[in-house]
Amino acid sequence: MLSTSIELPLPRKRSLFGQIVDPRILLEVRTTAGYRGHRFLVDTGAEVSVVPRRPAGEVGLNWDTLPVLGLDGIGPGRVSARVGVLALRIGSIELSVRSAFLDQPDAPYILGCADVLDRLALTIDAGQGRIVLAEIA
Repeated sequence: MLSTSIELPLPRKRSLFGQIVDPRILLEVRTTAGYRGHRFLVDTGAEVSVVPRRPAGEVGLNWDTLPVLGLDGIGPGRVSARVGVLALRIGSIELSVRSAFLDQPDAPYILGCADVLDRLALTIDAGQGRIVLAEIA
């Protein structure tokens, strides 16, 4: 059985250690006004995807009714977040991803494991300069 596979460029960036890969990919978030692109850091060490608060309203979620969750590993100490679902599209692949919304304007966009890596195989190929996501059959 064939599965859908999406190949994306693997950017590089300058760091204190020289040129390094920067696994950020452009994902489309379904909002009430259509799809909107955001660059997400692919983080295989993150259990859950993380976004700032703003997209919650853009996708039609009511911030005051979202369940509260305490997260570790995002900043110093435990961080309070709200949990909701984002509809994401990567090429022709569509995902419903449970996400933690942080009430911080500079919060990162992180693509974590839950609802993503249990459905997609991920290959980061620095030699070829690409990220490949393939649906698991």
